[in-house]
Amino acid sequence: MKLLILILLLGNCLAHTISIHYKTLSNQKEYALATIQFTPGSKKAEVEVEDLSSHDTTGEICLGTNSLPDHECFAYVDSVKLPQFHIYLDSTGNVDHLAATVNVATKSSVIVHPFEAAPVPNLNPKSFKHNAKSKGSSPQTQKVLKKMVIKDENGEDVEVEGEVEVEVEVDDRSFIQKYWVYIVPPLIMYMMASDKK
Repeated sequence: MKLLILILLLGNCLAHTISIHYKTLSNQKEYALATIQFTPGSKKAEVEVEDLSSHDTTGEICLGTNSLPDHECFAYVDSVKLPQFHIYLDSTGNVDHLAATVNVATKSSVIVHPFEAAPVPNLNPKSFKHNAKSKGSSPQTQKVLKKMVIKDENGEDVEVEGEVEVEVEVDDRSFIQKYWVYIVPPLIMYMMASDKK
């Protein structure tokens, strides 16, 4: 068992070799293009491009590899001169898929893209008003004219009218939720009356 675990750990530390080939769409003949050495632990990769001077590298070309499943043709390019390869990793650090672009630099390169978890959708959304209430937002206030009885300088009770801010609970129910009591009985009576006819 320990030997099996050791072999698995060494396998993850060793470099993976990905052989890239290209096919011209006109004759479908396969030519070796490059070899990518990828070390999963370091997340670095190096590319060695084959000598392409004796091959036809013009026109529409399909780039592919047999080193990864379902990558027999992973990119279409117009030219294979100085391709830039992109390696996208999965959550375990292994190669998930490849991409290629035509580079304008002086030599071919490889860019390793680490795994990034996609945003998770909110499958149980709540209204913004409900979220604001649960976060402890301040309640709405409303100015109200209120009559108050106070004592004046002579000790007599005087009635004074003044504006006072009062906290008001906001009813955020829909129209139907508020007034269903007034809608449903006439609707039932109408339906019962139409059944008799």
